[in-house]
Amino acid sequence: MNEKARGRLLLTEEGMIIEADASLLDLLGYNLEGLRGCHVESLLTRSSSVFLHIHFQTRMKLDGKIEGMRIYLRKSDGSGVPCLLHASAQERDGRIVHDCVLEPVVAP
Repeated sequence: MNEKARGRLLLTEEGMIIEADASLLDLLGYNLEGLRGCHVESLLTRSSSVFLHIHFQTRMKLDGKIEGMRIYLRKSDGSGVPCLLHASAQERDGRIVHDCVLEPVVAP
């Protein structure tokens, strides 16, 4: 997909959604008001949710970043979208946030 297809997601350290950009919202069929304050797991398939618990939090705490973690996002219609997740931990207003870029993966 092209560069514009990438979506951005800003999460609290606990995984709560703070912001999502228009590209991600369009891709998944959600609106920001419906997502803000929800846990990121609400956007994940079951297997990706388990994977997130095992790997995401640990890698963010140890490395402060993730590059190219494959996950499946769940669209509002229930279908899955394979994505590569790139994330970095940043301090904003005295708190740690996770700035995530989600890149949809399309088959060749």
